[in-house]
Amino acid sequence: MYKLPFILLSLLLSLSFQETAAQDFAVTTKGDTLRGKIKLLQHDVEKRIQVLSEQKQKTTLSIMKVRTVWVNNERFDPIRYNNQYVFMKLLKEGYLSLYGFQLEKQFSYDGRYLVKKDGKGMEVPNLVFKKNMSTFLQECEAVKSSIESGKMGRNQLDQIIDEFNACIDKNSTLSYTPPSVAVDPATTASWSDLQTKVEGSTIDAKADALEMISEVQAKLKRGEKLPKFLIEGLRESFEGNTELTQALNKALATTH
Repeated sequence: MYKLPFILLSLLLSLSFQETAAQDFAVTTKGDTLRGKIKLLQHDVEKRIQVLSEQKQKTTLSIMKVRTVWVNNERFDPIRYNNQYVFMKLLKEGYLSLYGFQLEKQFSYDGRYLVKKDGKGMEVPNLVFKKNMSTFLQECEAVKSSIESGKMGRNQLDQIIDEFNACIDKNSTLSYTPPSVAVDPATTASWSDLQTKVEGSTIDAKADALEMISEVQAKLKRGEKLPKFLIEGLRESFEGNTELTQALNKALATTH
């Protein structure tokens, strides 16, 4: 006679756990995690997210302050596209990742965009697929040749991504040692100075700031452009601290 209530209780706990596990959340550029019901405000001039907490409190964040978002067990990342950042849905992850994005005046994520770990990206082409894809994936000669010969086309996009990532995995140079470029000594010194000042500070977001500075230094060595959301994340971390803000401005002034 006591088994039924126990079973019902177990079922309720299981459902409650599943609901919690599936809860939407966003991770900010400072490393904070916000949980609740999330809306992606993709069609505003400035892309944003709105988080409604369990306490019914609304928080709105610019895309520049968001690192990643999970909505209904789907991941959305800020990706640079057409000279702005938009939220794209992750479809396939790897050294070469595939994202879905919203085409003009559409709400579904039917567009396809490729992003490499080094930050380079390209919309999956239609009319000039063979030419553009073979150029974009030239690091792997086997995949490039298969595309150029017509063996793999747009209908084999998943296969192309899988084979390209497998090819990269076999080559540790491509996977783990991206090509470096000469960085201006003044730029290197200014970012190192900022790093030292942050290490000696007492700001709340010290760990996040140091992580972002390391990411900046890595991007500079690879010759990549610094994403705006990364810079805004550092500014937010140093808010209220004049010394660190001045050091950041000095470092940015030497960065080309």
